[in-house]
Amino acid sequence: ISNVKITFLSREFDIKGRDSKEFTINVSEGINRIQIYGNITSIKPNFVDPIIFIFLYDPIDNLVAYSSSLAFDVGSAYLETLITNASGGYTLVAKIYNGIKGGFLSCFLLHKHQI
Repeated sequence: ISNVKITFLSREFDIKGRDSKEFTINVSEGINRIQIYGNITSIKPNFVDPIIFIFLYDPIDNLVAYSSSLAFDVGSAYLETLITNASGGYTLVAKIYNGIKGGFLSCFLLHKHQI
């Protein structure tokens, strides 16, 4: 994910790229232990550390597992789940959030992150 965003009066506008990315994970029949580690590889100096969220959805868009850097480490998230006899194409969504919302500080902030 490479995203440059400006926040003006509590509204976020993407200038370049997007703040999220989707990946497809094919899960086979049987018992599958899924372990996913998400890490922001490039963090520019900022007022607040960015937060990474990772979501795993099953083939019919039910949320299977979720994690964020709030529960793991700055700029990193870890997700682990067990999937039994539910094969198919699962969707992994990785999203980055700057952590500042509302108030005076939200005006004219630029942020760029890569994952």
